[in-house]
Amino acid sequence: MKKKLLLLIAIAINTHAWAQITITGSDLPTTSGVYIRDNASNANSIDLNVSGANATWDYTTLASSGMDTITYMTVASTNFAYQLYFNNPFSPNYDSDLAIKGVDFPSIPLVPITITNVVNYFKIADNDGYYQTGFGASISSIPASVKYDPRDKFLPLPCTFGVNISNPFEWNFDIPTVGSYGQRKTRTVEVDGWGTLNLPNGGTYNTLRVKSTIEGIDSVYISQFGFGIAIPSTQLEYKWYAQGEGEPLLTVNANGSAANPTISAANYKHHENTAGIKVNHLLNSNLNLYPNPSQEITQIKYYTPLQGALTISLIAITGNVVLHQQEQSMANTNNSYQINVSELPVGFYTLQISQQGSVASTKLVVR
Repeated sequence: MKKKLLLLIAIAINTHAWAQITITGSDLPTTSGVYIRDNASNANSIDLNVSGANATWDYTTLASSGMDTITYMTVASTNFAYQLYFNNPFSPNYDSDLAIKGVDFPSIPLVPITITNVVNYFKIADNDGYYQTGFGASISSIPASVKYDPRDKFLPLPCTFGVNISNPFEWNFDIPTVGSYGQRKTRTVEVDGWGTLNLPNGGTYNTLRVKSTIEGIDSVYISQFGFGIAIPSTQLEYKWYAQGEGEPLLTVNANGSAANPTISAANYKHHENTAGIKVNHLLNSNLNLYPNPSQEITQIKYYTPLQGALTISLIAITGNVVLHQQEQSMANTNNSYQINVSELPVGFYTLQISQQGSVASTKLVVR
C-alpha cells in the first residue's frame, strides 16, 4: 500500500510540474526588467507546425547572430508631446503602463513625410488583456501622439491554452496639405499549444504558444487627387510565454499564410551556459550595487564567508570582458569595492565575482 501511495505522489508531483500554465499580467514586462535576446541566424530551422497539448519544441540548435537588449520605459519618461493619450488618468483605456522605443516607419508611397523617433505604448489590464494603445512619433519633425481606436489586444488575460480571440484595431492621422495615413487591421489570436520549450545552452521552460494572424490594410489618402491607396498585408507572429519571464522566451515573425508561412526573423532569450560552475548562493544573495543604473562610480558591496583572493569581472552583453580585477576579501565580513564606469558605452553589463571555484553575479546598467 505504501509503495502505491508513493507512486501516486510521484505521479502527481510530476504532473503538476509539467501541467499547462496560465499567463497573467504579473508575467508580462515591467519597466525595471532587463531582457537580453539572441537573434537567430538560422530561424528557418524552426518548425511552426508543432502545437497542441503537452508539445515539445526543441530549438536547441538555434544559433545567435548577435544580441539585443529590450528595456521598457515609464510613460512619464517619454517625450511630453507623445503623452497626450497615454499619460491621462481620465482616459483609463489609454492611460498606459509602459513604453518602448520602436522602429522608424518606411517611406510612404506618394506621401512626402517621415515618421521617426517612434515610441510604442502598452497597457496591462488584468482579467482583460495586454494592449498596444498607440504610439508617439516625430512626423516630419513634429512630435505627435497617435492612439489606436480600437486598441490592439494582442494577448488575452488570463491567457490559457485553447483561448481564441479576434479583434480589430485602427489608427489614422491627418497630414496637413497632403491627406491622411493609417492602418485598419484585425488580429486573430490563438493560444494553440502548451508544453516544453528547449533553447540553446540548456534553457528549458514550461510555456504557452500564442499564434497571431494580423490581416488588413495600410491606407493613404491624397486629398489633391481625391483618391486613396490601399496596401494589403498579412503578418504572422508566434510567441512562447512562460511564467515570470516578462518577454516571450521565443518570438518568430513570418509572412504569407498560416498554412504556408515564410519566417522572416526570430529571437530568443539569451541563456548563459552555467554547466560546471558552482553558484555561491550566500555571496549571490548579498551582492549589491549602488547606484544602479550608474554613470560614474558604482559601489560593489558583498558578503562572503571565505577569506582570500577573488576576481571581479564586468562583462558586456557581447561577451567582452571590460573589467577584470583581483581583490582580497575578509571572511564573514561585509566587503566593498568601487568601479568607474564613466568611460564605458551605455548599456547592460553582468557584474561577476568568482572565488574558489564558485561564482555570483548581478546586472549593472550604465547610463
